[in-house]
Amino acid sequence: MYTIDVKLVGLATILFNTWTPEERESFQAGTSGQTVTEEERITIAAKKVYRNEGPNLILPEQNIIKMLLDSTKGAPKMKGASVYTRIKAMVFVEHHSGVFNATAFDDIYSRTGRQPPGPRGGPCIVRTPYLKEGWELRYRLNVFDKTFPPDILRAVHDYGGLYTGFCGWRPRYGRFNVADWVVDGYVTAKEDRQEKVKGKGGKR
Repeated sequence: MYTIDVKLVGLATILFNTWTPEERESFQAGTSGQTVTEEERITIAAKKVYRNEGPNLILPEQNIIKMLLDSTKGAPKMKGASVYTRIKAMVFVEHHSGVFNATAFDDIYSRTGRQPPGPRGGPCIVRTPYLKEGWELRYRLNVFDKTFPPDILRAVHDYGGLYTGFCGWRPRYGRFNVADWVVDGYVTAKEDRQEKVKGKGGKR
């Protein structure tokens, strides 16, 4: 296994729209909730960010992996299994490593939308907290095939930063540049074969 420490810098605003505890409770109860005031709607919208026990905003591991899988079309071709299959099987985001450089969102973005189900639902106002462009996100990738070229993963990130993005209304929002990329423990396939030969006492 080898690791890659990644730092991303936002090219565009990133919009958060995770479920709040109130929304999840209403869904599980099979109700649509009660009529709330404008002030209460703003309070609910402010909870639509990702957090854990730490002080900073976070991005869950599954969001990062989703971005990678959706961006594999930007990767060079490889012999054998596809890049999509390799990433899905062998690349993992270290738990709780997706951390933003912010302890709170910048503001709440409002836009008109439609209530589900379907595109013909009643009109509504959608409110989502956001971080403005320039946000920073750090995480660590654990790559369980130590011969899987990190350049492939870098190409996936570069494509994802422009054409995939993170979170709500991507790729218009949530786009990024790769600012830091530190690889530790990678060996080429040739080096791996040589290590295995040495481990067998030089015999092929």
